[in-house]
Amino acid sequence: MAIRRACDSVDDSVARRRLLAVERDLRWDAGVGVPKQRAAALVGISVPALQKWIDRGAIPTVKRPGSQRVEVDTEALVELVAEVRRLREQGAAGRVAARAIRSLQAHGRLRRRPRPNQGAAELRHAFETTSALERMRDVDELSYALSVVAQAKDGA
Repeated sequence: MAIRRACDSVDDSVARRRLLAVERDLRWDAGVGVPKQRAAALVGISVPALQKWIDRGAIPTVKRPGSQRVEVDTEALVELVAEVRRLREQGAAGRVAARAIRSLQAHGRLRRRPRPNQGAAELRHAFETTSALERMRDVDELSYALSVVAQAKDGA
């Protein structure tokens, strides 16, 4: 979160890119998911409250390959914690997490990312519960990710 805050306050584009690269590397090290207990602590809510938001489909989750344990999507959690902290810094109190979730949803920043270990039932459910525009955004993200991987591979 400190890196995100520093990045937002830096005007130099080169320094900002470096900070974003560090943030990306840290996310990679953290993995695709964060256990619910840790995620709830970071957001500042109870685990049952977090579970309610997950059950409503408001907070994206992932499963690690070979595991049935559901974890909170790391990228979504980073966005959510940053928004909660921003609201608290502005003086917000009471149901801050709920406001942060609604704000992120309104701006399309809190949505499930496609993962390679999703089963057919999960993929079908995701297809049936998303709009064509949301699916096109997912395709765009995957296309970009593949381009970055291909460029890295060619440079290695």
